[in-house]
Amino acid sequence: MPAAFAALPIPQDIAQTLLSHAQTNVPNITWHHPHDLHLTLKHWGAAHPDEPTFINRITKHTPTPFELTLEPRLECWQAHGRTALVVPVAPQPKLRAWLDTIDEPMRHPHISLAYCDGDTSPTPIPMPSLHVAVTEWATYGVSLNPTQRYTFVQRFLLKA
Repeated sequence: MPAAFAALPIPQDIAQTLLSHAQTNVPNITWHHPHDLHLTLKHWGAAHPDEPTFINRITKHTPTPFELTLEPRLECWQAHGRTALVVPVAPQPKLRAWLDTIDEPMRHPHISLAYCDGDTSPTPIPMPSLHVAVTEWATYGVSLNPTQRYTFVQRFLLKA
């Protein structure tokens, strides 16, 4: 059964920088593909990614473009029985206000770079501090198989 979510796509140059730096510091991990990197706004679970009800919930309070600052560290978080290697996002008022209008949004904004089995070091790994201009959001689909391959479905511009 497919699953769907809304997310902020990460520009390819930022994705490549994050992955290149992380791969240098954490070997022997299967990393996400650069075009799969995103910041999740809302998981919809078993739903089709272009379901109008879900899209309308997100677009109803869409903000004007804003900038995100990525925290300069890679952390290990436990999620769904696995360890995720993530880059946290610094608090951003427009993002927080937008998330507060969404039922059950992602509470701790971050970008997942990889999932790994077993223990990894809980010590944060330094990463470059990067800024991401947010001008759009998108819907994605994911198959629930072990590879968790994300599929871009539809893109929406933020209010001008």
